[in-house]
Amino acid sequence: MYGRQLLRGNDGYIYRWDVGASDNTKPITCVVKTAYNNFGNGAQLKRYTMLQPLITTTGTPVPSVGINVDFNDQSILSTPENLTLDVTNWDQITWNQVKWPGPPLTTNSWTSIQGLGHYVSIVTRLTTQSTPSNPTHYPIVQLNGWNITAEQGAFV
Repeated sequence: MYGRQLLRGNDGYIYRWDVGASDNTKPITCVVKTAYNNFGNGAQLKRYTMLQPLITTTGTPVPSVGINVDFNDQSILSTPENLTLDVTNWDQITWNQVKWPGPPLTTNSWTSIQGLGHYVSIVTRLTTQSTPSNPTHYPIVQLNGWNITAEQGAFV
């Protein structure tokens, strides 16, 4: 079985990994934190105002996003929404009554953020979960990058 591994859990059961969008019916959460960046000018104070995660997906994710500034790991993340797809099991509906899923799309929603500092690290958190009707189906999620807006400032 190429690409599918079986693992023994602490409870003595054998589990298959890399299948579905849940961990034995529990959601899977990932957190991404970028390296700190000064955008070419570490001496310039900046006020960060907006963040746009660029995600390619077959679902409709709204990730939780935020920032850390000047090496303080205390980000306040936006309100997250779980990534789920409403996919019906095969042979459970009348033919031609449900639309087939489309190709992956890129999301690009902007989110307000607040931060004042010289260096910034972007934090993104996303939770995936199988749909109740099809626990083995999983969405495709690819984090491509971010856009961030900042205003330059200085000490007066």
